[in-house]
Amino acid sequence: MKKLFRLIPILIMGILISCNEKEDINDEIIGISLVTRSNVSVESVPIVPYFKLTKNNTSKAVNYVFKDGKWETDNSPFLKGEAANGSIFKAEYIPNEVDLITREKDILVATFIYNGEQNIELDFKHINAKLNITLVNNVTKTSDKVNIKLWNIYTINNFHNTSLIISPLIVSKNSEINVVIDGESFTFKELQELTINPNDEINYTLNLNNEVPITFKKSEWSVMDKKLNYVSVYPKISFGSELPSLKGDFIIQINEFKYNYNFNNLNEIIPAGEPYLYWEFFEKGNYNVKGTYIPPYEYDKNYENDILEQNLLSVPWGEDLFFNKLGHINTLISVNLIKGKGFYEGEWETANPLIKGRGIYSVKSSDDIILEQNKPVIIKPILLNDNCKFIINFLEKELIVKLNSIIFNNQPLTELKANTSYVFDLTIDRAGTTNINIIYSDTWNVYNTKGTIVY
Repeated sequence: MKKLFRLIPILIMGILISCNEKEDINDEIIGISLVTRSNVSVESVPIVPYFKLTKNNTSKAVNYVFKDGKWETDNSPFLKGEAANGSIFKAEYIPNEVDLITREKDILVATFIYNGEQNIELDFKHINAKLNITLVNNVTKTSDKVNIKLWNIYTINNFHNTSLIISPLIVSKNSEINVVIDGESFTFKELQELTINPNDEINYTLNLNNEVPITFKKSEWSVMDKKLNYVSVYPKISFGSELPSLKGDFIIQINEFKYNYNFNNLNEIIPAGEPYLYWEFFEKGNYNVKGTYIPPYEYDKNYENDILEQNLLSVPWGEDLFFNKLGHINTLISVNLIKGKGFYEGEWETANPLIKGRGIYSVKSSDDIILEQNKPVIIKPILLNDNCKFIINFLEKELIVKLNSIIFNNQPLTELKANTSYVFDLTIDRAGTTNINIIYSDTWNVYNTKGTIVY
């Protein structure tokens, strides 16, 4: 019987070890490995800098970003315990750029059927096709202005040898291609049906001599080729040190057109969506460009946001945009009450004064705004009048400070300016006399100046 009792604990320990091994395996992270079409590893320089990984039968998604030589995720990676054999993983890369003509994006997708591997290999392919169009002008024609209408689907104005991203499609026999050169038309018809599949690269040549009007050659579109061959001129956008953080939104305005941008996980400014800013949309010349930075709210939402703006004057067509002098469009104010003379012991500390700003407007309403001591608030710039005042209630008294009565830099204070910070230090005596010190900054680098007022 002793042998039997010894055997039971051994069996139990074996079961526990087996369970622990299973749990350890289930908790292992499933790694990723990117491959090119020739199965050559390119982790050091990935084909895509970011992608979203999903798995069938679950809503979980993990966004991968390649940064500082390694992959980072915004969510816990998939574990082996989350993936049964036969699970299908899908990785999708959606670039920010869009084809100017077809409005398609060069989206890359990789799928992998999982069967317990340590790493899943992501072999990305294009979900669309690439069409390279070459025009052979072998007739005595000038070609200063060439327009092409392709299969009654795509219109290419001011054509130069061009590459397009197109959706997979079947082009019917006898579909027309119309080429207009300086007002003279040439029309061709497809001699046979064309099937364009995902990941196809099509070399499409038009010959104006009509002897062999169309040649068509299909091959596999290399995953390493993520760029289009046509020239698109879009401005690089950069900033000076004024930008407080790489969060929020940025709006660029040229004439009446506005273009929205935000920041991605790589701290790059990217278009938030259509319309996209390309210089091709404008005639060559010089343009005034306004940039507006809208950060996430950092203060009480009852007040204004700290919006920055800069106007770039006479920017030449095709130039990059450098916003290095962004300025606050609003005003920052703060009120600090300082104990003066005549208070009984403990009286000031328990007074709990209430500070209100009247005639000083916030985003929410034109009513009085409450100003907490030493707490900056953002307001709209304002020209001061007799209605603009601080009202301080304490010890059953009401002190009123008219802002346009303050002598500031040897003259009355007439306005609260944009891109300017004002800190009002109000020294209050029990009798009600106030001395006012204004800490003022027109660049938000603070320096001091003094003024006084007595009631």
